[in-house]
Amino acid sequence: MSDLTGYSYSRGEIASQAWVDVGTVIAVEVVGRVAGSGDTADANADSRHVFITVQLDTGAHISIEQAVDLDDPIHKGDRVKLVSEGGVTRVVTAAPLMNQ
Repeated sequence: MSDLTGYSYSRGEIASQAWVDVGTVIAVEVVGRVAGSGDTADANADSRHVFITVQLDTGAHISIEQAVDLDDPIHKGDRVKLVSEGGVTRVVTAAPLMNQ
């Protein structure tokens, strides 16, 4: 799979159960890797990876590396969901809860 953002899923992952944790991003670091070429300083923005560190609402910290999502970038201070399924965890922005 070439799209490694928080919103990319394989056919086998569709409609499968996932565990969800919620937290706040405390750091986002650009890794700058381009698939197949190792670490480079001049990587294209759409092929960069970020290392996202989240403080979960439980107080625990977790870090995930994933591709930059140019349509929904994640920033320090954002509320996010960590969606874990089949050994893969994705970080996605948490939509505000309605009717609360």
